[in-house]
Order: sequence, then C-alpha cells, then structure tokens
Amino acid sequence: MPTTTYSSPVRGDKSFTCADLPTLAFDKLVDRDPQELTKLLAAGEKEGFFYLDLTKSESKGLSDDYETILSVMKTWFDQPLEEKVKYAYGSDTQG
Repeated sequence: MPTTTYSSPVRGDKSFTCADLPTLAFDKLVDRDPQELTKLLAAGEKEGFFYLDLTKSESKGLSDDYETILSVMKTWFDQPLEEKVKYAYGSDTQG
C-alpha cells in the first residue's frame, strides 16, 4: 500500500508516515450523497480502509459519544479482576 511521509507540525518532532487512503466526508455519508457512497463502496472493496473526515459540525455528536464510551470503558476496566472474570467466555473472540 502506498504511503506518504510528512514532516511533523511540531518543531523538532520526527516525521511520520500515513497510508494513502481515500478520505470520506461523514456529513455527506449521513446525507446519503451518491458520490460519497460510491467512494465508500470503492474504498471497502479496494483498500478495505479509509479515513473518515469528522471536521464538520454534523460530526460534533460523535465526539461526545466517544467521550461517553471512553468513560464506560474506564469504569469497566477499573473493576477488580474477580468481577471481570465473571464475564470471561474462554474465547479470544468473545469477551
């Protein structure tokens, strides 16, 4: 997969490499824009990955949801091991 190397915007920081993947606009996907949906299908079939542009105001709620999810995860993982083991299924793919 092709990549591009960028200089860090932070002075003295190292450069970093990003995969050359398509970027899809979340707001257009929500609006079911035909061209953006076509890009989504193509990205899924070709690369299997894509960048999702969450910079528009329509994406604001996702950031709030993300913070809520992080809080729930922290609460879960802060439990004693004895409590978490009650939910262990003995599988690497389930729990």
